[in-house]
Amino acid sequence: MSSSSSGSEGKVFFPSRQGGNIRSFLLRSTYNAAISIIRHNLSALNHHDSVVREVEEYYARYDVDRSEILRTLYSRDIRPILDNAISKLPPRCREVFLLSYVEHLSNKEINARLGLSLSTVENHIHSALMSSSKLSSSSFSLMPQMDV
Repeated sequence: MSSSSSGSEGKVFFPSRQGGNIRSFLLRSTYNAAISIIRHNLSALNHHDSVVREVEEYYARYDVDRSEILRTLYSRDIRPILDNAISKLPPRCREVFLLSYVEHLSNKEINARLGLSLSTVENHIHSALMSSSKLSSSSFSLMPQMDV
């Protein structure tokens, strides 16, 4: 067993197309791999976008703010219960609750408008939510019932 004198040991030969050299082969392989990855990523991105659109369309059908029919049904069914529960709140508590949930003011904005401490604002909102669950004449309340 003698070593070959041709010097070809340890060398790897790549097949070449039409007499091209190894550099051309490697560049073309890298180019093709990059294009393949880009196509795959674009496909995944398009799929993601289509799934996001489907989910948004699904939830838009059930969004009270976007559907006039749902808004009408919601207000007819719940409005009297809600009005009754709110009317039974103490005046300051009712005012804080309406500013928070009807006018969508933050606790800090309510604090600034009414001159109440943040903890007082939070306590009024908590109290209103708790009272609604006790005062509601049906299963509706402003806060979901919790099983203990």
